[in-house]
Amino acid sequence: MINYKLTVEYDGGFFNGFQIQKDPITVTVQGEIQKGLTQLTGEPVKISCAGRTDAGVHAVGQTISFKIEKKVELSLMMRALNHFLQGRAVIRNAEYVDESFHARHSALCRHYGYILYHSKYPTALWKERCYFFPWDLDLDMMKEGKKLFKGTHDFRNFAIGLKDIKSTIRSIDEAEVIPSSEIKDSPFKEVLSPILLPGDSFIYFYFKAPSFLHSMVRLMVSGLLMLGSNKMSLSQLKNRIDGEHDPDSYRYNIPGRGLYLLKVDYTDRTS
Repeated sequence: MINYKLTVEYDGGFFNGFQIQKDPITVTVQGEIQKGLTQLTGEPVKISCAGRTDAGVHAVGQTISFKIEKKVELSLMMRALNHFLQGRAVIRNAEYVDESFHARHSALCRHYGYILYHSKYPTALWKERCYFFPWDLDLDMMKEGKKLFKGTHDFRNFAIGLKDIKSTIRSIDEAEVIPSSEIKDSPFKEVLSPILLPGDSFIYFYFKAPSFLHSMVRLMVSGLLMLGSNKMSLSQLKNRIDGEHDPDSYRYNIPGRGLYLLKVDYTDRTS
């Protein structure tokens, strides 16, 4: 069996999430790529991914892996799949990798970004690329709040769909709030560069961790917005982290259209 690793970019607005659905007419990233690969190779193909993004969520560096009997030239595979996907998703890179490599289980770290459009008036050009927020925000308070997320915590109040989750403990390596005016001097400019938009009205949120819970990034950003708009105090946000389970904690979950899977880190020995 030949093991393949592909790096994929996609516009989440075209898909009902990454994971294939029971309804065969529901368009998903996994479903479309598997159709294209089966058409190309003549083999049934099931792909694995680094992160199962929700409906509307974008990716610039999603990683998938799969094994098939046939060895297909990588450039041919990329051309054929990109033609089949018609620009809704794009294969950016293809590699042969060691048989032990798995897109999800071999991942060391995942990087996510979220874009907020902070202005009195909405944007027509970027409305499907960000979340419009017209209310006042205390940016300094949000920068204080993001520090609370760093380190190892119980994030059960920052996740949904916990029924089959063994543990809600996660470790956050980086949590940042960066307005457009500060991007040029930010140490995270490079990792955010694929999603930077023109103009001064954007606020970028950046999170880096080995793994995340379902909707965790969006709910962390939601918490910071509640903090910045004076709907939550710093102590209340702190109590929500590692605190008692709050069944209403996920009630304010911002849309997926502002969220991006930026990239996934692996060891150098993936092939």
